[in-house]
Amino acid sequence: MLLFILLSCFFGLLLSIFRPFHPNNVHVIASWFGSMAKMLGVKLELKYHPDALKVGPAVYVANHQNSYDLFTIPAMVPKNCVSVGKKSLKWIPFFG
Repeated sequence: MLLFILLSCFFGLLLSIFRPFHPNNVHVIASWFGSMAKMLGVKLELKYHPDALKVGPAVYVANHQNSYDLFTIPAMVPKNCVSVGKKSLKWIPFFG
């Protein structure tokens, strides 16, 4: 688990250096984290509304409650999805 987290940080750093502001960066990292759910033995069942991916630009809100969500929510991240953090994160080292 620790090795996975360290590799994720390293891979994410490389991705953001070589492809800065690329809209698929979030999807790539989410796919990576989504695979961790399988390693933990968690079976996910994804249910989309039939028109969910046809809508076009949309805002998805994920109110993540605990660390478990880091491995379940990424399975739902579509391509070309960008993430937005709250303003107060700029005061946290390495984020701001």
